[in-house]
Formats: sequence, structure tokens, C-alpha cells
Amino acid sequence: MKQVGFYFSRAPYEARSDCPECGWMNTTSDPMATFESIKINRPVYVQCDHCETLYNIGGTGEEED
Repeated sequence: MKQVGFYFSRAPYEARSDCPECGWMNTTSDPMATFESIKINRPVYVQCDHCETLYNIGGTGEEED
């Protein structure tokens, strides 16, 4: 599964990411939950609204040494 980054948008309570397959801009409704998941290395899966590709904008889920 592909992993991509995200960024906070100007609209409150939104984060955005580009689909790695088609480039469509997808919106995540809870950016703080996404950020907290990244801090503890938990994956955050997003399904593209355009091509339905599933991708990860969070952590890897693997334990760090």
C-alpha cells in the first residue's frame, strides 16, 4: 500500500492529501486525529473519492527501535 503525506487546509478541521494513483485531492475530516496517529506510528487509511484507491497518510504501524 502506498504511503503519502498530507497537509492542513485553510478550512478548519480539514486535512488534504493527493491520491498517489490519480492525483485527486481528498479531504480528511479530522486532521488532529491523523496527526496523533502519526505520532504513535499508526496507519491512517484514506480511500480516494475519484478512483477508489486505498492509501495511507499516517504511520507505518511498525515498531521503532
